[in-house]
Amino acid sequence: MTRPTPPPKPQSFTYTMPGLARVLLTPVHVGKPIRPERLPRATMPPRPNASAIWDTGATSTVISESLAARLGLKPIGLVRCKTVGGERDSSVYLASLCLPNGTVFPEITVCEGEISGGEVLVGMDVIGCGDFAVTNFEGRTTLSFRCPSAARIDFEKGAHGGSPNRECECGSGKKYKHCCGKAQA
Repeated sequence: MTRPTPPPKPQSFTYTMPGLARVLLTPVHVGKPIRPERLPRATMPPRPNASAIWDTGATSTVISESLAARLGLKPIGLVRCKTVGGERDSSVYLASLCLPNGTVFPEITVCEGEISGGEVLVGMDVIGCGDFAVTNFEGRTTLSFRCPSAARIDFEKGAHGGSPNRECECGSGKKYKHCCGKAQA
């Protein structure tokens, strides 16, 4: 399986789910492969035609047999896949994947498999092309993705509101790392 080609220009989306989600689920559009030079420069993204589960434990992106049949995708090969239930031979397809807000992977190799709760499983082949974050704030789960990767995300560095070199919030006039931040070290 080859890694998909990231979109030609930086793209991102944020998707919020009500409540604290146990499964990261977003709408997507899956279709036949699109040659990158044929991608329109400014167009509305296609309507979603499938629901996708985002899974950092999956190596590759997977589509259901029923979705492949509905789209008329033709297998380009067979591959041995490791699944939760063991190993099995699986059909491989060349497809396009459009994420929310138009983030497009024009040519992506996907495996066929059984997916509980969705028709697409977005794996690390796609997630690894960019920056991926999940937050659970104010009773809602938010998934955010940008591609290609634009910066290192470090929640620990920002845990105390910024740089340890800033002035401490306690009003002592000392630097945070020499005051209240000293206890953190």
